[in-house]
Formats: sequence, structure tokens, C-alpha cells
Amino acid sequence: MGDVYSFGIMLLEMFTRKKPTDNMFDGETRLKEWVSEALERNAINDVADHAFQYVEDHECLAISPKNRINMEEAAATLKKIKALYAKVQLRTRR
Repeated sequence: MGDVYSFGIMLLEMFTRKKPTDNMFDGETRLKEWVSEALERNAINDVADHAFQYVEDHECLAISPKNRINMEEAAATLKKIKALYAKVQLRTRR
């Protein structure tokens, strides 16, 4: 079974529209830490693209692999995200 850390980073790239290689991440600050700090401050609006601000799950990015969700759980989470996104899209179109 694959490790979900890279998958979690990819999700952060999608949700924030930032890449770990962006100039704003200078070595001291990295994408994961930037998002984690925003979550701790309850300031998700500062980092998340507006379309994804309703997503709260970031268990893929736990530092310890044993604390991360597995790929089956990640797939289930993605399905939930897709359903939530579809609801948001419907509300936006009205």
C-alpha cells in the first residue's frame, strides 16, 4: 500500500494553488507548515483557494506514517470532497 504523504502534498497544491517550489517557500517555511499554521490560527481563508475552503481533513500529512490515513481512507475522503464540491458548485450556480 502506498504512502499518502505525497498524495497529501498534492492535495495541498490543489487546495492552495501553490507549489512546494514556489518562491514564498524559502527553506524555513514549506507548503505543509504554511497550511498547518493557517489551520492552527483558524485562518484557512489565508491559504485555501476559495473553492476548497470547506475541506478540513488533512490527515494525509501527519508527520509519522503510522498516524496517516491509508490510501483507501484517502480515496473515501476524496469522494467526500467531490460530493461537497458538487454541492458548492450547485449553490454557486443558483
